[in-house]
Amino acid sequence: MVEFLNEKKTKPQRMYYFGTDVEDGKMKEKMELVAFIKSFPNKLTLIKSASYILHNTNFVLMRDLVLNETSAILQDDTGVRYETLKEQNWQIQLYGKYARPVADFGSYTFQPALNQAYQTTKDIKKLNFTYGYHWKTDNTSLMICRKPKK
Repeated sequence: MVEFLNEKKTKPQRMYYFGTDVEDGKMKEKMELVAFIKSFPNKLTLIKSASYILHNTNFVLMRDLVLNETSAILQDDTGVRYETLKEQNWQIQLYGKYARPVADFGSYTFQPALNQAYQTTKDIKKLNFTYGYHWKTDNTSLMICRKPKK
């Protein structure tokens, strides 16, 4: 846990980091962690270099927890699939540029819909830093994803 004070707030804010196995079988054993996460209002999610695990069918519980419990996500292409976010009408702001995932992860991690979005969206802001697995290149992609209002 990191506690910090925003100049505009009087109460300290907290950021929690959990290093844990989030595969469905393991998550079912950690329902107290799920309850702890759900107990907070106004949740935001940061996903970086996540090995594309949320693309896999054995990580559905964590993916659903992120999609159902958070109001915004900052992620690279290793987080929730772009297509999944679009299907659920999330607002997505693209930054940087999309490149094929590094070879270590196989072809299933390439996202044609995300690639198409990067090719057709105008005025994508460039990034002057690296983030994620493409740290040796300028192929950094970031997405700010906002859940649709009900």
